[in-house]
Amino acid sequence: MKIAQNRIRLLYYSGSLCLVLVLLVSLGGSYLYSYAAQTRDKIRQISESILETKKKYVKDAIDLTVQEIDIERDRLTDAEKARLGRVWDRIDATLARGGDTAGFVKRVREGKMVSDGIDAFCLERESGRLYSLTDWTVLPQGIGGVDAFRGLADRYRLNMFAETDLFLVLLGISGEYIEAAVRESAQYRIRRERLADDGYIWIHQIVDYDGGERYAICLVHPNLTDAEGSFISTETVDIRGNKPNLVELEGVKKDGALYYDYWFKKMDSDEIAHKLSYAALYKPYDWVIGTGVYLDDLDALLDREAKALGRTQGAYLVLFCGLGVLALALSLALIMFFERRMEVLIGGLQAEVTDKNRQLETEKRRIEEIAYLDPLTGLLNRRAMLAQIEQSSARVLRHEGTFSIALADIDYFKRINDEYGHVAGDLVLTALSSALKSRMREEDSLARWGGEEFLFLLHNAEEDEAAVGIERMRETVEALSVSFEGRGIRVTMSFGVASWTDDIRTVDDLIKRADNRLYEAKEGGRNRVVGRH
Repeated sequence: MKIAQNRIRLLYYSGSLCLVLVLLVSLGGSYLYSYAAQTRDKIRQISESILETKKKYVKDAIDLTVQEIDIERDRLTDAEKARLGRVWDRIDATLARGGDTAGFVKRVREGKMVSDGIDAFCLERESGRLYSLTDWTVLPQGIGGVDAFRGLADRYRLNMFAETDLFLVLLGISGEYIEAAVRESAQYRIRRERLADDGYIWIHQIVDYDGGERYAICLVHPNLTDAEGSFISTETVDIRGNKPNLVELEGVKKDGALYYDYWFKKMDSDEIAHKLSYAALYKPYDWVIGTGVYLDDLDALLDREAKALGRTQGAYLVLFCGLGVLALALSLALIMFFERRMEVLIGGLQAEVTDKNRQLETEKRRIEEIAYLDPLTGLLNRRAMLAQIEQSSARVLRHEGTFSIALADIDYFKRINDEYGHVAGDLVLTALSSALKSRMREEDSLARWGGEEFLFLLHNAEEDEAAVGIERMRETVEALSVSFEGRGIRVTMSFGVASWTDDIRTVDDLIKRADNRLYEAKEGGRNRVVGRH
């Protein structure tokens, strides 16, 4: 009987301990699986959030670049149109003086009225002789009569035409001349532009959409300046065997833009790192405009967390085996104690993950702040200001108040750089920004629009009221003296003010109106504010 009881007790204890051991293994395995799954999910969410932020940053940079190129095309076209008009005014005044063809051509030649980029012709009705007013020669090939001469105007994007009893006159600026100026201006600006964390923008001009060894020309690449002007190939591979040029070409052909990743050297370094890029096709010039950010910080984060998770899982496995042996000797009480201890350990690990999440969120906010502030002056940059103006215009269209803008430019800023150097120029920009910011209303905004240009956004201000406020800004600048190497540098600014009115349809219209008035301020002698006439 006693033997039977011992056997029962042995079976009971053995069964109980085995049950406890199975329970411990089940609970431990469940905890390990849940912890690993939650950690991997949190890492995935954080990495996706960072990746989306980086994607938005590079896309915004390219979208803004394309928008600036379009703005530059409009600006240069308007400037050439104004220049053609000024030349025409002088030609027209010469026409009004009368006289024969030879006398007219002579007066135009002696007055040097025709400037670079403008084609000018004079057709003598009676003789059919065709004069070039550009190089002052008689063109031997003629033009084929009056009707053909009139048709010549259609070859020019901008043209002006006049007739007298003796001759006909045509002035024209070709589309090729304007587009060449736009391309040169865009390449100059992009070549010098720098983004956050040594970022830059590159341009490839496609010459063969079928790809190959000479499918494109590298126009701008601040990280490969030696390659600028040379052909590039779709067969080029990175250290992982990827063909980024081929992926880029196929992507823009299919969708016009794409994200892609590859391995490329960092700026001013031989270090090769993982890079995420965004490129878009600018069809008017067959340009592929792209930029990118490196992913080594994200890759390092994922690698570090994966190793930490592996170490934690290994440590837990060893710990549970030891606890299983102890559980067989110390029974359920020790298991309960261990469970409480596990909760403390897991809570500490979760707190660590929470702290890392907080650090990553802080870094994300820092990246976003860099993307929307001008690094020199600390003012809003063009991208951030455009977003605010779009919001203000949307409120106006909902009949929720009004607003005005003022586009400003430092007068003769190039003289400061030439006389004192670019360090002094940067000092003037910084001091000027601080002085202007200190005089603004809290609800208004100020951005560095580009170079020495600034843009003011004045909420709930009609144009006349805005012009009064901007006049105070002009006086502030005029009174400012910036000390540099024992000398005081004084500057003035010209301002163009425009308000959202019923005849304004888009933000571009509003900015163009302010730009035109800024131009009037400069033409009128500078150091002045021009608003509604």
